[in-house]
Amino acid sequence: MYKFIKPLFVCAVALMTISCSDDGDGNENNLISLKKLNIADASALFISGGSNARNTGSPEKRLFKITSGGVVMEVTAEDENGNEIVMDTYSTENIYTMHGTPYLIIRMIGEDYLVRKSDGAVFVMNTKVGARAGGYMNTPYLMKDKNGNWYFESSGAVHKLDVTNPEKVTSTRLTSDAESVYHYMISDNGDVLYSAAGSYRVRKSNGGLYNLPYNGVTINYWRGLNGKLRYATNQNEIATVEIDSEYDVSV
Repeated sequence: MYKFIKPLFVCAVALMTISCSDDGDGNENNLISLKKLNIADASALFISGGSNARNTGSPEKRLFKITSGGVVMEVTAEDENGNEIVMDTYSTENIYTMHGTPYLIIRMIGEDYLVRKSDGAVFVMNTKVGARAGGYMNTPYLMKDKNGNWYFESSGAVHKLDVTNPEKVTSTRLTSDAESVYHYMISDNGDVLYSAAGSYRVRKSNGGLYNLPYNGVTINYWRGLNGKLRYATNQNEIATVEIDSEYDVSV
């Protein structure tokens, strides 16, 4: 099933599609570009109180840029006619960096948007970046595999965001809606180790599943320096998740 979202602001550049699919129950929808942010000349972005915050006491935070010439300016949008819009009512909550890609994720008015840095084209994601990978303070909100795919948790599910083809950005939910994921980790190959309802499961990069034999046992897990998934149980066992060329798992 395909569903198109009505544009809020139509980007002045050619429309591109984010295809969203769901491996858990087969539902799919396509998202189209909603608007353009004027950040093409930005060397840095940051969030701060708006220009009227001091006078009105408004708690809203807004998006600012530092241009290549060192000038600080509030970021504006453009409508379908190229008219500039100052986003007075669009509170900006967070910026998620995606190093090594032409994109970043910006949370505005409670929604996450994928933004192309080169021209500011913006795409609604229909998902929100949630918990940090692994659930630790020093782990990122988004993780990248060696093929350039990005992974994040949203509303109890792990999602993969493929931005390797700039003409077709694809978002895929990897875990089923029947389980609620609260921690996860990604290997360099794109294998996902996650915990849900007291169990620990590996979703292999080919889509197959493997249950770790540790029901009811607390384990901590991380990505090792070799890019493989590793874990330690509260019984002092430390192991590596090995997945061979046939996608067979050994621990």
